[in-house]
Amino acid sequence: MASCLADDGGAKLQELLVKFFPEKLRHAKGIEEGIPASTTEIEQLLQESGLCEKATSIQAEADTMIADLKEKKFALNKLLLISTTGDRHCWRIDAVLDDGLRVMEPMTGDFRKMSWEEFRSERKAFVEMT
Repeated sequence: MASCLADDGGAKLQELLVKFFPEKLRHAKGIEEGIPASTTEIEQLLQESGLCEKATSIQAEADTMIADLKEKKFALNKLLLISTTGDRHCWRIDAVLDDGLRVMEPMTGDFRKMSWEEFRSERKAFVEMT
């Protein structure tokens, strides 16, 4: 079943998640359907879904966050990047590059480069899973 869900590039899985967590994954102004309204809600979703025992939001200035990534302070497979202003969005970080990040777009599963300039363009937070 998992591979069948993956055939749609994550879209079907996203629909199922929205159906399973309707209150936390709502559609509202400035929030894409399937994106939690707050970092607290994403922490709860990660824990309730069984992806981790504990999820913790980490907010800091962009340059501090970049330095932490470059210093490998986090296991990337246990870290999400979420925008906290503007249009809400959430990414998995695949790699830290000299000039940015390689992130996965959740709806398509495609990887793309996020430059440090784009990273700094709006407020972001990490959500670390343990």
